[in-house]
Amino acid sequence: MNSFAQDVELDSIKNLVDTYKEEDSTRVNLLVQFTKYHTSRDLNENVPLIEEALSISKKINYQKGIGMSLNAYSTFYNLKGEIDSAISKALQAKSILEILGDEENLLVTNGNLGRAYFTYKQYDEALSFYLENVELVKENDDSSSKAGYYFYVAKTYQQILKLEEAEVYLLKALEISKNANYATGIAIAEGSLGVLYSQMKEYEQALGFLRKTLEFSEKYNQKANMAASYSGLTKCYIGLGDLSKALQSNQNAIDIYRELDNLLQLKAAFETHYELYEQLNDYESANKYLKEYYLVGDSIFSKERMSIVEELETKYETEKKESQIELLSQQSVIQDLEIRQKNQWLIIGLIGFVLISSITFFFVRSSSIQKQRVKTELEQRFLRSQLNPHFISNALLAIQNFMLKNEANQAGIYLAKFSKLMRQILENSRQEFISVEEEVQMLQDYMDIHKLRLGHAFQYEINIDDNIDVEVDTIPPMFVQPFVENAIEHGLSPDRKDGLIKLNLTKSGHFIAIEIVDNGKGLGATSTKSADHISLSTKIIRERMELFNRSLRDKIQLVLGEVKSENGEILGTKVSLKVPFIYS
Repeated sequence: MNSFAQDVELDSIKNLVDTYKEEDSTRVNLLVQFTKYHTSRDLNENVPLIEEALSISKKINYQKGIGMSLNAYSTFYNLKGEIDSAISKALQAKSILEILGDEENLLVTNGNLGRAYFTYKQYDEALSFYLENVELVKENDDSSSKAGYYFYVAKTYQQILKLEEAEVYLLKALEISKNANYATGIAIAEGSLGVLYSQMKEYEQALGFLRKTLEFSEKYNQKANMAASYSGLTKCYIGLGDLSKALQSNQNAIDIYRELDNLLQLKAAFETHYELYEQLNDYESANKYLKEYYLVGDSIFSKERMSIVEELETKYETEKKESQIELLSQQSVIQDLEIRQKNQWLIIGLIGFVLISSITFFFVRSSSIQKQRVKTELEQRFLRSQLNPHFISNALLAIQNFMLKNEANQAGIYLAKFSKLMRQILENSRQEFISVEEEVQMLQDYMDIHKLRLGHAFQYEINIDDNIDVEVDTIPPMFVQPFVENAIEHGLSPDRKDGLIKLNLTKSGHFIAIEIVDNGKGLGATSTKSADHISLSTKIIRERMELFNRSLRDKIQLVLGEVKSENGEILGTKVSLKVPFIYS
């Protein structure tokens, strides 16, 4: 239903709500239906309508009305982000509607439960409710709404990386949409299949679906969908190695994101452009888009800061008003109690004393916890800052060396990579967890800079287990870099040209296990100065581990060792690090 038609129907229902005042099932149905269409307006206006529907339903023992009202509450709480309340109301509705055998309203209940658990990233629970909805509509005729239930199942399967199962449900959604002649559903299914096949690295199939989605978006001038389609096509062209088409597609996405002022997506598109030009050895263009990437990043950061300030001001004013209302209410209650219960003044005084003592206790405790949290965060940032000075000094000396030798192109490449890396370190240091993809990219840039500085005296390999979702799984930043630095600066011999550093990332239980292996001299063969540096770096890392482990259920683990042959000959150093992963 388009926006105009929805507004007309909403106004029509509102007129009925305003004129029909009988407290019966008809009014309950009107109230619930009105809240369903009213979700695009002020959500809080729905609360008195839902309360009235629930009150009437209980008064006339209208069980279906009670279930529908609880569903309306669950929808309201889902949209407000109060997920626990959404789940509670939906489960109450489910217990009533299952007894009634009301499949139509059970679809709403299961949908609310699925969305709530999906928000909590409890995908198995969400999937069970979405699959239940698919079973409920299985025997029905194909319809546009039926396709939506298959979309939700597919989306959840994608989150848990069951891509073949996701494909089955997306294809079914496409089939249903075609049979129902549901153009929007067809476009959504084809776009989703394009993204899925790109994720599965089946780029030719992905291109076919994404081009259809782009054609639909252009026909109806859906700018956001057009940009998303171009971004998807860009990833496919990169996967196929066609960098020229990737550049053109990504440029189209950039143009639209500029028009929409979508800074977050624009930043990602600029980074893609930078990486494409870097692969094409066009460093002048690469630097241009790297600057654009940083400028947009600064704009996002500024907007976020302004948004936080405005949110805090609004919250403060709201809490201030609520406190004043609550204070007046409390005073009124106390006066009433004094009039009615003059003989119980001692009890009231005792209750007041306990209340004030409790508030004071919790305030002091909360303040103490907050101070400790700030202290811990500052300690962590301070420790991170100790990890970089040695590297920065060497990097700047290398740039100076290139310039003295009149190797301007080499100096430009080095400076661009160094600038990008420094920005990554600054951005990552503000976060407690970053994605595996961001950490690996930072490490690649870090080692590339050292390779340039040392005249390609070593190579490196990064092996990532397929079970790791590099975009979703996150780890604390800057834990791996000090050990890579030790391998380069103190493990590998500067006289050799066959140095090798291997980074192996695998999933193990609740951890991501990271191995840093080099073919250098081993721990025992380092000089006194090198040993002191390694000792200092290890001490800093262990202090960071201790700080993190105070708040982590699964503790970070670190083991230092040497790689030895069967004869006991030292072949290098191996650092084993286990860090818990969380979902961003």
